[in-house]
Amino acid sequence: MSVKIKRKTCLAHDKVNIVYSACGKGEPALFFIHGGLAERTFWDKQLEAFCTNHRVVALDLPGHGESGSNRENWGLPEFGADVKAVADAEKLDNLILFGNSLDGPVAVEAAYKMFLGMSGYDNAAPVRKLTVPLRAINGDIYPTDVEGVRKIKPDFDAIIMEHMGHYPMLERPEEFNRYIASVIAELTR
Repeated sequence: MSVKIKRKTCLAHDKVNIVYSACGKGEPALFFIHGGLAERTFWDKQLEAFCTNHRVVALDLPGHGESGSNRENWGLPEFGADVKAVADAEKLDNLILFGNSLDGPVAVEAAYKMFLGMSGYDNAAPVRKLTVPLRAINGDIYPTDVEGVRKIKPDFDAIIMEHMGHYPMLERPEEFNRYIASVIAELTR
């Protein structure tokens, strides 16, 4: 089956042009956020794998890929607002956010803004206030302090991929996609 991934654009709150890819339909929508110095095509294998049953979106954060860089304030709150801008443009209400590296915290900030409608960022404070589950799919190259995170967010859970580096979506996309499917199944029960 051939997958039609569309290139789309929207404006951030500060009028920066955001470029993103979107395909498929169905809920929950899956929203992929790349890490620092990366761009949306890092997630192409996930868009291809999941667009048959879900609306799937991946953006270029401002300053990355094709998105604009005409911004004065750069930080996690702004990137979280960028994710929200794309979700609003796509009219995504029921969604699961996936972030890689730097953009794990961006996903948290976006969830905080979208699901609680508040702003501000104080490290663990938004995580504590989240009313949605927090999950991670990490490689074992950098240890994940599951118990430490659970002190902040008791319902946090992580899948650790053995012998995996920092970019599991690129290194072993089929295995990574199986873990994504298991997280989707768990969160949509």
